[in-house]
Amino acid sequence: HDPELPALKKFQRFFDVTGRWKTDHKAYLLALVHIWHSDDNAIVRQKVQASTIKHVAPLLTQIIQQGITEGILTTPFPDQVAAMILFLLQGLGESFVELLLSTEPKLVALQQAKQVVAAYTYALEGLLGAPEGSLNLVDAVTLGEWFI
Repeated sequence: HDPELPALKKFQRFFDVTGRWKTDHKAYLLALVHIWHSDDNAIVRQKVQASTIKHVAPLLTQIIQQGITEGILTTPFPDQVAAMILFLLQGLGESFVELLLSTEPKLVALQQAKQVVAAYTYALEGLLGAPEGSLNLVDAVTLGEWFI
């Protein structure tokens, strides 16, 4: 809600804080991953996703609208893009889980994770109409903490 903070910095803080929280709770999250991703929890995952969109998307919409006002974002669909961002982040998380559970050597998984982050970042910047390279969904240090 800081009116002095530019929209892209707000987005970056959102990604950084989310990533840091997950990394700080890595052991807990890894312990839950098999249970959370079991078929028995599919409905719960769907309900959590719907609740997240309901509560978080309006906050992201405000940041998107601020970015449009600042002239740094160009999307004509701020409400829909806010929800799409959350869907993208869920997809990114699913990709990470798949890589974390794979039998690939950790360095191979890390390289694949870097490609996944680059692709999702590209998609996100495109949805927002943000300049290329203006956002970083997951920094290299955080990726290293998960895959090395």
